[in-house]
Amino acid sequence: MRNIILLVNIFLLITTLASCSGSKKSKNSKTNEKLKNTKTKEEVIKQIKIEKEYTLPEKLDYTINSVVLTDGIFEINVTYKGGCGEHNFELLFNQMYAKSLPVQATLYLKHNPANETCSQEISKPLRFFANNVRHPQNKTVICKVYSFEGKFTYEY
Repeated sequence: MRNIILLVNIFLLITTLASCSGSKKSKNSKTNEKLKNTKTKEEVIKQIKIEKEYTLPEKLDYTINSVVLTDGIFEINVTYKGGCGEHNFELLFNQMYAKSLPVQATLYLKHNPANETCSQEISKPLRFFANNVRHPQNKTVICKVYSFEGKFTYEY
């Protein structure tokens, strides 16, 4: 009788362990599925960086093809030379507003290439939250991105 009880307990233990290992596999497959659905670097939405002492470079090494402001997010399509190194873009705001109604703000796109030796023409979208451009007394700011024609009304 004891042998039967021992065998039943061993069977239950093995069954329990087997079912646990099966659930681990499903968790791993869920994790892998989440990784597949994560955004690539080009799709990441960055914050506009506040930099009061920004100085423009002598020459811009990129071209802004388009700027769109939708739902509080600037999407800037940019073209630059590269293909081998890392390229980091930041959208900067010096917190200076033009005195007008509504107030106006100019934003500056800063390009930081690193270890670049190639000259392939690359275009990619950049996305930035507009919330760092908000004015403390107004609910509307007219925004301009330096070197791009056009103004954008940011209402919040």
